[in-house]
Amino acid sequence: MRAFSLLLPVLSLLSATANAITTHMYTHTLTLHQWPLGAPHPTILGKVSYNPATGEGGFDVAEHKGAWAESGEEEEVRVGVWNGETWFFGCVVVGKMLKHPENAEITVRVDDMGKAWHVQYKAGDEASSSPTVRILTQAPGPQPALNKPIVLTPDGKIPVPEVEKTFLQKYWWVLLGATLLIMTSGGGAE
Repeated sequence: MRAFSLLLPVLSLLSATANAITTHMYTHTLTLHQWPLGAPHPTILGKVSYNPATGEGGFDVAEHKGAWAESGEEEEVRVGVWNGETWFFGCVVVGKMLKHPENAEITVRVDDMGKAWHVQYKAGDEASSSPTVRILTQAPGPQPALNKPIVLTPDGKIPVPEVEKTFLQKYWWVLLGATLLIMTSGGGAE
């Protein structure tokens, strides 16, 4: 009995430690490429690791900073995911934004399964010491507001709403009475 009471806190501590370790593990990885519009092929910018369940992510900058050195600071550079044959998804930035990829702000949009479908790259502050990675999941779309069921007339047809009458149709008799009163009243005698 005493061994069981000592074993319970140890197991609880191990469980909490394992849970803390698994929540910070990144389950998905993307290799970001940079490809100047004038270059024949892309180069690796870095790797984005993320966990769509927790919304946490990290960015490891590649050893070389090829594309921004190859292109001019005003040349447009594609940043995104490249599989060797096709350009999957990404964005286009100006070359000078890639000068400090270690300060970048990277947004990865993922679907319900955690698969990325869009990457956005933004230059960060030069004072920033590490890249910022945001993981955005798809929000459910708006649901239609369903109306109450339509009540049918006894003969099975949709009831036709009555058309509201105009002011003259409602109060013609008041206007007629006021007109008669004014016309029949005598004028002042002089």
